[in-house]
Amino acid sequence: MLRGTVTHSFALEGRGTVLTLKVVKGQVEAGDTVRLAVGDRCLVATVRSVEWEDDAMIGSSYWELAILVEGIAPSEVPSGTPIS
Repeated sequence: MLRGTVTHSFALEGRGTVLTLKVVKGQVEAGDTVRLAVGDRCLVATVRSVEWEDDAMIGSSYWELAILVEGIAPSEVPSGTPIS
């Protein structure tokens, strides 16, 4: 199960919302459903694609990646939002 936090969010016109993540545990693939805890709400989004750099993980207790999701707007997901 994916565990991490959102570091940035922005719209990719005609495609969806890109979330950059700091991941501390788990994995995510296209087609997965992710949950974002925003205040008292739980937002649910479907992952359309995943991007990462192999060397972004070396010597670190976390890694960074970007996911393209549908079903949420960038304005709904502030930096620091927990994701699972």
